[in-house]
Amino acid sequence: MSTSDVYIEWPGGLAAAFWHASAYDTSTGLAFLTERMKEFDGFKRRVSLAATDINTGEVLTFGDHNIEWSELPQAVLASASVPGFFPPQSFKGHFLVDGMTAWNTNAQQAIDRCREIVEHDRDIIIDVITIGVSDDQKEIVETGHTSSNFLRSRNIKSAHNGGDALDEQIRSHPDIYWRHKIMEVDGHVTGMNELNFEPEITKPLQEQGKKDALAAIQKLKNNQ
Repeated sequence: MSTSDVYIEWPGGLAAAFWHASAYDTSTGLAFLTERMKEFDGFKRRVSLAATDINTGEVLTFGDHNIEWSELPQAVLASASVPGFFPPQSFKGHFLVDGMTAWNTNAQQAIDRCREIVEHDRDIIIDVITIGVSDDQKEIVETGHTSSNFLRSRNIKSAHNGGDALDEQIRSHPDIYWRHKIMEVDGHVTGMNELNFEPEITKPLQEQGKKDALAAIQKLKNNQ
């Protein structure tokens, strides 16, 4: 799926974009996920996806415990609907946007699902794999450029929202065995490129993902 497949041409220019629900149309994405899911016949293990109700701020979870397999594509889309760029998803009586609106790395979902099958936190083992790294913050000599200030503050917020939130959860659950915390070793995405679907952006991300996956597997083997 390329940018041209989902980009909305706004009559009246850029200003007219503010009267639309989002910059992109995700109907093609939903159709793609629905078609791919037909190849499988249901949940094989516990799954939880987070989405945020844009009206109330409530964080909701969806997975094998409360939705049908046929509903999973819409839950996935809701969990990934970045506000402003992708439209809120009307699902289960809610208008839902990306779960990271409230939580960047929500390990609490995994903890809650584990508690369904074990009695004590000491019986829970958690591995965290985080995709996406913030650029190192270099010293700046002067400010004044709106775009650079915005992107810098965005990187700082992302780093703290991800790392600090996870560290807080680790401190809150000292009896859990937090076995591995695997971070992406090289960041290819900066600024607003997360929403650029062109091959020159997505290809390096795919290759980096393969390298990180192999490194994670090797690390697990070394620690066995």
